[in-house]
Amino acid sequence: PKIMEILKLDGKWAIRREDAEGTTLQRLMRERPAERERFLDLFTDVQRDIFALKAKQLNRQKHKLAQRIARAPIPEEQRELLLENLFTLPDGSATLHGDFIPSNLVLLPQGGYSVLDWTHVTEGNEHEDVARTYLQLLRQFNEGMAERYLALYLSKSGARRADVVAWMALATVALLVLCRPSERGFYLNKLNQYMP
Repeated sequence: PKIMEILKLDGKWAIRREDAEGTTLQRLMRERPAERERFLDLFTDVQRDIFALKAKQLNRQKHKLAQRIARAPIPEEQRELLLENLFTLPDGSATLHGDFIPSNLVLLPQGGYSVLDWTHVTEGNEHEDVARTYLQLLRQFNEGMAERYLALYLSKSGARRADVVAWMALATVALLVLCRPSERGFYLNKLNQYMP
């Protein structure tokens, strides 16, 4: 969508843009389950295209994750373990969307697509962004969908499952801080499952 203006609202920067005319991938996946594989394939390709973007002056992923860990409703012992884990994992230079889910990908009627909701974009290691997408697909759809997405990403990128799993606890705590109260139990459960 075309950017109309950049402005400050309540002391925070905001972007006013025109609406994206089209259909979200989430809606298409629910309405046309027979085509989910094709949609997941496109979804994975778009995410990999985002990783390849080169942008200047993005927030660093580890800095933003450290802030989220500090704000998370978790015991201090878990917080310390997560911070230790964060700084042992490799840095990266990929552009990370931070909330790449099917409802943020709009297929346009004239062809092509538009990616929405860039409020959590950072630069860092793509495996955390993949872990975050995996967890959200697991919560919004089911394990089969999340696993198929991960398998597609791994086959296209050449990454190993362990590369993504290493970031699962950190991705979970990031989502825990941002989630709705009704989602908190899901993410606390996953955090306990993936703690290092």
